[in-house]
Amino acid sequence: HPPTHSAQIANMAHEFLLLYGSQGGTAQSVAELIADDVAKHGITANVTCMKDVKEAKALASHPVIVMVCATTGEGEPPDNASRFWRRLKAKSLPLDLLADTKFAVLGLGDTNYTYFCNMGKQLDARLEKLGATRFYNAGYADAGVGLELVIEPWRQGFVSAIKAAMNMADTEQVDVAEAVVEVPTEAKTEEPVPEPSTSAEPKPKATATKLKLPRLPVRHLRLQFAADAGVPETEVDEPFEQETPVAVDPDDAFQLARLTRFRRLTTSDAVKQCLEIELALPEGSVYVPGNAFALACPNQAADVSRFLDLTGLEAIADVDFTALVAPPKKASHLARARNLREAVLYCCDLRGVPRKAALRALAENTKEPTEADQLLRLCSRQGAAEYLELCTKGHCSFLNILEKYPSCKPPAAVWLELLPPLQPRSYSAASAPVAPEPRVRFAFNVVVDVRAGVPAEQRQGEAYVQRGLCTGWLDEVCLRISADVPANQWVQVPPADGVAGDDAAKSADCPVRQAFVVRAKEQPPLVPLRIRPTTAFKPPDEAATPLVLVGPGTGVAPFISFLEHRRQLRQEGQALGECWLFFGCRHEARDFLYRSELEAFVADGTLSCLKVAFSRDDTKAAPCYVQHKLQECAADIARLMNEERACLYVCGSALKMGADIGAALCTILEQQCHMDQPAAQATLEKWHAEKRYVRELWA
Repeated sequence: HPPTHSAQIANMAHEFLLLYGSQGGTAQSVAELIADDVAKHGITANVTCMKDVKEAKALASHPVIVMVCATTGEGEPPDNASRFWRRLKAKSLPLDLLADTKFAVLGLGDTNYTYFCNMGKQLDARLEKLGATRFYNAGYADAGVGLELVIEPWRQGFVSAIKAAMNMADTEQVDVAEAVVEVPTEAKTEEPVPEPSTSAEPKPKATATKLKLPRLPVRHLRLQFAADAGVPETEVDEPFEQETPVAVDPDDAFQLARLTRFRRLTTSDAVKQCLEIELALPEGSVYVPGNAFALACPNQAADVSRFLDLTGLEAIADVDFTALVAPPKKASHLARARNLREAVLYCCDLRGVPRKAALRALAENTKEPTEADQLLRLCSRQGAAEYLELCTKGHCSFLNILEKYPSCKPPAAVWLELLPPLQPRSYSAASAPVAPEPRVRFAFNVVVDVRAGVPAEQRQGEAYVQRGLCTGWLDEVCLRISADVPANQWVQVPPADGVAGDDAAKSADCPVRQAFVVRAKEQPPLVPLRIRPTTAFKPPDEAATPLVLVGPGTGVAPFISFLEHRRQLRQEGQALGECWLFFGCRHEARDFLYRSELEAFVADGTLSCLKVAFSRDDTKAAPCYVQHKLQECAADIARLMNEERACLYVCGSALKMGADIGAALCTILEQQCHMDQPAAQATLEKWHAEKRYVRELWA
């Protein structure tokens, strides 16, 4: 449904434009659910990614527009919505552009971040400012407590609202988001819901509770196997009325980088093990300090084997298929896979947390009645507390669910439709580009499964801390080259003999398949990646602008990129402003990352001042963190920010550190500039708007 159909859409009475901006695929899947909801009522939603809207003025030809958009980083749009947002907020657009348009917005966000659902709020305000009329109040869903808490009631009221917006008679009062079924219960929980069941006739039970459930997701994906492939009849579906082979999204393309060297940045007794890797980028690659890279990674081989074993799909795992989809589904991530094993290895997220609609679909394909009833309870409105505890807070994955309910046996096509896309992991560059050979370094903590010694069959579906998917894979890749890596000593990776290295990047084969299947065991290892769009997290244009950098732990990595860039500018003869770096770690002797590099930056004048907080070295004193070091330098921070107009950058965890830094800055402003708390907070907001207070935080 490309936007080139906009002229046709404007002339169709019961159609509307449904735009989505999605970073991890959730907003897209929600948009597709909304399209399914309205399809039952004779309304067509033209589901379109925001990146495919080439001109903001084209929106004026749509009488009804609905937007579903996620928020990333510091209130920023997803990568596939950034250009659309720039066009939509252009000052040149007339304020009556959308005077004949009605709209609704659903925003997705996370309250772990400061600018919760900022893009949803911005879109809602901008559409109104351009003259559009809001026909349904905006919804703002919070991943921190569970997106369904807002999405489900928003969907429930949406059909009636859009019917009214389209002047359609709303003769049916149907709860599009829910159905009712009976399950056995030992005790009465609440009065039965007086609605007809939409499921098969239940078997007689002595005691039953009627559960309000999400409706079964509509099937849009079919796997077409060769006629002589010998797959079971249960894996063969009838064709859809409209179906096309899945196609790769051109904006989702990866290139292959070659691992050239790696090292440990921590000692073996550090609480967290930090690894730094260097990659040789494809010829012609260009990046700037502060850029982040999206790295593709595979699922762990043990998880893939476990999944195929539990689902009973091992026998057909290597049978090639063609994946076909019916609108509005796109499933572009599956275009890279030739068979089920490849799809599960590097296309689908086995660790993804199932949404309630997915649990409903799994329950329908669960053979053991007791297990099916438990899944129905988990996805029901009455089971909201259990879902919150197990899935939202406990991050219980699809694989965990399979382990807990082994009689769950959906066909392969159902699994591939329910499993979310395996998303690439983002890492900020820890290096500045140096001509002529483009290389990039990344630093990251290797997340370790604290229950690694517990056999999978004993986990019983409970969520558990796991080995990081991408960091664990990169660590394993390095360990295959050298199992003994002393701290701060580079291990060189020999270049390829013959064709295995750079020639692989030029292969016509899918880069992800090249890395994870075709050349998975060859040296040097290949890493699929792409450069993410540049954000505000980059050095200022003027080298003389002073900098204040705050990066505890691996948050210091992008600032190594900043400092290498400053050194290059200084060597070119440019005058540099002051540069202060605040770093924090647990122990000076164990995890003082980049110590020698930072001290060298101070010695040659690239870095004006280095302040380090060691939170665990003095066991008799209260822990000392970077925010305490900031407050120790309160007068200088106030001078740099207010008089010198410095830029302040923060990188690290969003769970607590980001808020603590903000609180410390407010305290500095209150004490040094004699502001009250609201004025101090307003000053931080002003710095943020001026792009002088920039944060790169992760939850």
